[in-house]
Amino acid sequence: MSLAIPDDLPLRDRKKLRTRQTLIDTALTRFTDDGFDATTLDALCRDVEISKRTFFRYFKSKEDVAMAPTQDLWATFLTQLETITPRTDRLLDLLEDTLLAALDQMPDEGWADRVLRSRRLAAEVPSMNAHGLEFCDATTRSALTTLTTRFALN
Repeated sequence: MSLAIPDDLPLRDRKKLRTRQTLIDTALTRFTDDGFDATTLDALCRDVEISKRTFFRYFKSKEDVAMAPTQDLWATFLTQLETITPRTDRLLDLLEDTLLAALDQMPDEGWADRVLRSRRLAAEVPSMNAHGLEFCDATTRSALTTLTTRFALN
């Protein structure tokens, strides 16, 4: 389940993307197989062969790495929302177009499976569910701010 990394990126950026994706894949596998609470950050870092310091360059917590597939989509959605050109005056069309543009930027290989595994874990792990709700609130507020600013919505 590897991420398709563009060849035109500099080597350093490709390595960062590979490390990040390996962290996500390894975390989701360990959390699913061994349990979220039973998987320590030390064990996860050992499996990926990185230090804790490196882990924290990519993610704030175990919840953050486990929720990354969904968070990546919504971060891309917010970026698209800042620049997308509306095809109609309808807000619903704008949001639909923005979501479709964000989905188009998600990696083809394995992304949907990672989202599914992440969502299943969130349904089972209270701290992940809380993390997801907090992220959802922050994303909604950011989207509303962008809409209000760009389109003079009140």
